[in-house]
Amino acid sequence: MLESIAVLETSAASERIAPHELSLAAYFMKMCMVTAFPDTRQKMMKTVTAFMIRVRTVFAKDIKRYDPLLAATDKAKHDALWRPLEPLYGFLDDVTRYAEENLYLDKPIEAAFPLFDVLKLVMDLFGGVEFKLNKAKSFEPVNFLAKAKGGHLLSSSSLFKFFVDSLKSSWTNVRLQAFALLSKYADEYPDFHDAGFVNGTLIAQALEYLNDPRAMMAEAAAQMLKLVFLKCIGVADLSLLAADFDGATQFDTPNDKRLAMLRLVLAEVKTRLLTFRTSLIAEGKTTALMHALLSFFKHVLADFSPGDKQQLGEARFTQWRAFFKDMLQTSLEISKVCANLLSNNRINDQGQEAVDCRGHPIAQSQDLT
Repeated sequence: MLESIAVLETSAASERIAPHELSLAAYFMKMCMVTAFPDTRQKMMKTVTAFMIRVRTVFAKDIKRYDPLLAATDKAKHDALWRPLEPLYGFLDDVTRYAEENLYLDKPIEAAFPLFDVLKLVMDLFGGVEFKLNKAKSFEPVNFLAKAKGGHLLSSSSLFKFFVDSLKSSWTNVRLQAFALLSKYADEYPDFHDAGFVNGTLIAQALEYLNDPRAMMAEAAAQMLKLVFLKCIGVADLSLLAADFDGATQFDTPNDKRLAMLRLVLAEVKTRLLTFRTSLIAEGKTTALMHALLSFFKHVLADFSPGDKQQLGEARFTQWRAFFKDMLQTSLEISKVCANLLSNNRINDQGQEAVDCRGHPIAQSQDLT
């Protein structure tokens, strides 16, 4: 079967795609990509990626010409422009509906990985975000997912919430894939502007997981807060992060509110650092845990930039610079605490080094000052 799909890959990039080619590719993606062998899965995805790029190339001009608003003003022209895109829509609808109906995690996880990959590929090639295949090749956004039949493709709220729930998966690859897919949803997606969902689900769950010692839950908290930071900042209630923050505060730009969010998270890190010095994790005080908040900073700063001095202006640039200086100083304080923990060699009454339930050395507050 892989050889059959590989034949489709060899066709000329500009050559029209026959209906049987789309049917064969859809069948392959739905039925033949479940494997326990990562190498085999990678070979399959390489072939599927090449075919999907060919599909994108062939239909690109028709997608650009198509304007869904014509349905209200010139239906005959709208139908004429839509007709060449019907096979593409049918193909993508078939693949994405199968993924939505079968993408659940209480089956062998190997069955989920290919579906995550296929959905990500669909969003990369037919969504509203520039897709960089490699350093030399990139594809401008065509936004077919939003234009086709009122944005029906990948608009399911249940699929979106499945991705949110997948952020709590014990599988690192699932968490990363889920966040990658969530970040590719258009900024206009309704759930990003639903204050009840953003504040009552995303932020509320993230705050709950901050005190969970499990690494996967810490990562879930970090990714949920990052999703709020990037996509939902307009409706986020920052007073949930700090009781003394005025939730009615108005901001001139989204980045001003993002800076306020970063400051509140950093303030919580400082509070937990003080708690760590006095009421140690070894005593069961999970309010001293900082790994989720530090993970949030790691993920956010990996791909977010507020802009340079010229873009920000003198006043805003000064504010951002002061924040980063404060963050670096706090990082140095955390490093000192960690160094003292690592150098601790406390011996208990039995002549053994005292460790907690996870095997970490148990230090006393005087060791950390």
